[in-house]
Amino acid sequence: MMDRDTIKSFTSRVMDNDRMRSFAERAGLYTPPSTTGALGREVALLAAGVGVGALIMYMLDPEQGRRRRALARDQVTSFANTAEKQIEAKARHYSNKARGVVNRMRGNASDAVDAVREGDQSF
Repeated sequence: MMDRDTIKSFTSRVMDNDRMRSFAERAGLYTPPSTTGALGREVALLAAGVGVGALIMYMLDPEQGRRRRALARDQVTSFANTAEKQIEAKARHYSNKARGVVNRMRGNASDAVDAVREGDQSF
């Protein structure tokens, strides 16, 4: 038979929910609920759907839709052209830098060869 102190100790451990939850988590018997609930995901999906629907209505408007689509097309084309020019400029810049490094290395190698040749001559 257990004495009174042992029973108190056992019941206090059983009644401590945090300890039991921690033990169950470590044993793999309990997984805490996720902090982002299903309701949050549903609200986000609903908001995204409403936004896409509003965009479609805005772009397909019978009165101003054609103008808006043309404006959007022009802006996308302008962005693509600008990006292409910037990429070409960067490529040209780094190509020139690489060419400069190669020329510097050739010059240093030539100087080293000249120094070795001068060292071989007897005076």
